[in-house]
Amino acid sequence: MSENIARIMLVDDHTIFRSGLARLLSEFATFTVTAEAATIAEACRELAEKPDLQAIILDINLAGQNALEQIPALRAQRKDVPILIMSMYPPRQFAPAAYRAGANGYVTKDASPATLRQALSTVLTGQIWQHPDLLTAEPVARGGYPHERLTERELEILKRIAQGEALTDIANDMFLSNKTVSTHRKRLLTKMEMSNNAELIKYALLHGLTV
Repeated sequence: MSENIARIMLVDDHTIFRSGLARLLSEFATFTVTAEAATIAEACRELAEKPDLQAIILDINLAGQNALEQIPALRAQRKDVPILIMSMYPPRQFAPAAYRAGANGYVTKDASPATLRQALSTVLTGQIWQHPDLLTAEPVARGGYPHERLTERELEILKRIAQGEALTDIANDMFLSNKTVSTHRKRLLTKMEMSNNAELIKYALLHGLTV
């Protein structure tokens, strides 16, 4: 294998997606996928067994677990290998937290092949790939995860929605009016850049905010 071809590991719990992404990367002629994993534990084993791996493409949601919280485990195996997050979630929701966790770049799964190639090439040189959507956004320092922007009351309402409670029940239990709870819900949706309860519930499950 040519020394100019970078060896990549894909970490995603969807086999079909990994297969499709591996084929796409091979078409670039500058990358090849030499390792795949569905969990962080598998990824760590691959890193230990294949010291020639040069980069990792990592999904955030691995079987319901937040992979960003497991980046230190990957770093413990290989500090030098850049990690490019590739996720279905919009960059403003998770990219700041990804960078803070130690990722080198963030792209979405609907990115163009050209964008993916540029992002991967950038992190392979040791640089940080900044998602274009973040260049005009508020500074990363405003908070890591979206729920960190919520007030205590908004966070409580988020947790209750994630547990399946109706707004009327939430209002009664918290001694608030239905209108007040509805207003808090609209505010937290805006802050988290989401549009409905389904997105809130999925997010809460991923972050363990249902207890």
